Amino acid sequence: MFYKTSSNKVFTLKTYSSFKEIETEWRTILPVNHHLQCKDVEALEHSMPDDIHFKYVSIYENGFLSGVMYLQCLKFNKKHYDHTLLDRPLIKPLKSFIINKTA
Repeated sequence: MFYKTSSNKVFTLKTYSSFKEIETEWRTILPVNHHLQCKDVEALEHSMPDDIHFKYVSIYENGFLSGVMYLQCLKFNKKHYDHTLLDRPLIKPLKSFIINKTA
């Protein structure tokens, strides 16, 4: 949970790993014709590749729900970059660092 105070406003963020955990808040705040309706977000969540997962956030302002969002988190690995670009002499150490962190 994250708290932020600004000019008499307190913002609270709650994070979730599954859409089912935030579905009620999502339905409450999203406009009727929004392109990310519950069924659409659930379909996205179930169709993601193994190296991507979602995080969901509900945003409260002074204790009242004021927004929701989702984040696509990518587990970055060597299939996500152009190998030839990182073979340049000045950048090669970065390639080694990335491969060691994500392999």
